[in-house]
Amino acid sequence: MTTFEIITSIITLLLGGGCLVTLVTLKATRAKANEDVEKAKIDNAKALLELNREFIVEPVTNKINGLEKTIKKLERVISKAKDCAHTADCPVRLELQKHENSNGEAY
Repeated sequence: MTTFEIITSIITLLLGGGCLVTLVTLKATRAKANEDVEKAKIDNAKALLELNREFIVEPVTNKINGLEKTIKKLERVISKAKDCAHTADCPVRLELQKHENSNGEAY
């Protein structure tokens, strides 16, 4: 058997057996699978961001907004306490002063 016959036999075996077609199909399938994995990663990241917004950002934002309203009300009440006829023995002022530490800072 000559070299030419050996090479021809190998080429015939590879092409005739569908090996080349199988390799091309395998490569295409692998590329599609990689695309699907990347798409799934992106979808998972989007879902995670949505969950964070829904269960973390929105509740914290709502709580902060509620606290801001409460602080504004408290500031308004405290500013009006100066004009109270009972400033010297005002129960609100006395209660607020109880919550100061030894350095005079409120906590």
